[in-house]
Amino acid sequence: MYKLYDLLERHGLGFPKDMLKIATMSAKQIHKIHAELFEFVFEAQNERVWGKSSPAHDAFSFLASASLRGASGCGSLECLATKLHFLGRYAALYANELTFPLSIKRPQPHQELEDIRDWLARDLFALLMYRPLTTGGIIVPVVMRTQHCVHEIEFVEATRELVLDFSQHMARGVLPDFELLYQKPEKSPSGRPTLYLNGPEEYIEHGGLAQVLDEEPDWLPKKHSYNKDGLMVLHSPHKRHMVQEIFGNIGDNITFFLAYGLKRRARFLSDMPGETDFLTLFNHDEKLDAKSSALQQLEHSVPLLMNLPFATILRVRKQEKEAFDSYRDAVTKISAEILTTKVSKRQAREMMHDAIEPELKRMKKELKTYRKVQSRRALAGFATAAAGVLLGGFAGMPTIAATAVTRATALVGGEMLAKAAKDACTHGPEFKQKNDLYFLLRLQEED
Repeated sequence: MYKLYDLLERHGLGFPKDMLKIATMSAKQIHKIHAELFEFVFEAQNERVWGKSSPAHDAFSFLASASLRGASGCGSLECLATKLHFLGRYAALYANELTFPLSIKRPQPHQELEDIRDWLARDLFALLMYRPLTTGGIIVPVVMRTQHCVHEIEFVEATRELVLDFSQHMARGVLPDFELLYQKPEKSPSGRPTLYLNGPEEYIEHGGLAQVLDEEPDWLPKKHSYNKDGLMVLHSPHKRHMVQEIFGNIGDNITFFLAYGLKRRARFLSDMPGETDFLTLFNHDEKLDAKSSALQQLEHSVPLLMNLPFATILRVRKQEKEAFDSYRDAVTKISAEILTTKVSKRQAREMMHDAIEPELKRMKKELKTYRKVQSRRALAGFATAAAGVLLGGFAGMPTIAATAVTRATALVGGEMLAKAAKDACTHGPEFKQKNDLYFLLRLQEED
């Protein structure tokens, strides 16, 4: 992916400060960058599917959902940056391959110039932030368009229609849970007319979205009834349209996951229950449901070493390859057994309990002993963060034709957070070989 950044640099977009240029570039420049970037990424992703690049065969190949990559929900730069930082550290610490769909769409006539500028600005922000991860082959940028052979295309089209119909069916079902409000400009924080859509947090980030308008819409009720904050509840088709758009976006992302993600044997990575619940409801499978029910017991927090640059984490991954492999093997083996075994819900739960409980006890005991023999150290300046991640799990689906998909949660860290936040272990090589958590401890030395 070094050529991707060569392309950006040819247009003077090689550094974060260059992002400001997007706003002042001519229409001709913007269209040229849009076309070249889309073509380059699309050709590269097709090569990964139809070329000699084999998909990953482990539990650490992911496709990032719209919510997790900041492509849906809150549009603030602060929220986008937070999500991208989280996703980047997750990829650096856990992923072999993380597919990252970009915002840009296939160039077509009559696309709004400001829309293209917005897509490019968002994508440039992510690509420049992820440069070490992208050139290192961890994060793989793609566009949400797929190419298929004649044997697949009919199935893909049918799946797309099915997902779209299902998304709109879900939208109608939850419509009463949403509320649309209009705020007159003199009361609005922006000083402009504003629409607010409030609803369940599993579908809307922060429980609500705001849309600033240029002028008062002509479809407002003739009889205005505002409260003291200048707000009015709207009972109009616009609420239905906005809710349908939310679910249509979820449907588009699920369609791309089914059409492209599964060809890379990726798992759907999300931080929003509504996205993974969609998978469960869309294609329920009793056997996978049993496995997912067991995997839900393994939901853990993800240790993110917030002070460490991505490049540093990747360097330690290379230097401590055996430790990194051992660290991830510890969380792969358990879920792999569940995802490849035909079991009932009760059997799955028992398997998880038998596999996890002894390991957790051993880790806690080891940590207690470790703390006693190590000198106390203040963790000043060593920032950590924890966040839950949901996975759409699937079992043994090498091609898109096998579309059984369901919800699962990942065993990714948990008790490891405490160990990662401790001093580097002073034990000898024997400890390094036996301790699956040495990789996180080794990273702590870099802070």
